[in-house]
Amino acid sequence: MEDRFVEQVTPEAALSLLGDGAVLVDVRESEEWLVGRAPQAVHIPLGELEGRLGELPVEGRLVMVCRSGAAPAGRPPPSSAGA
Repeated sequence: MEDRFVEQVTPEAALSLLGDGAVLVDVRESEEWLVGRAPQAVHIPLGELEGRLGELPVEGRLVMVCRSGAAPAGRPPPSSAGA
């Protein structure tokens, strides 16, 4: 996996990215999503991500959020992501 696909950022850096137009994608499971979420977040559970890539913008940055901070970083980007 190349570093250009996944970069862990601080909450402050994530807020800055969102302020610059990045899209917030919450990949937690539905039960976790229902407990609390950011109002602007797009919810796509991690297990559904590859099949739902068409719902995400092709250009620009994505800020991914999960419960532990490790789920997106632990999986290689889907081959159809078109980096």
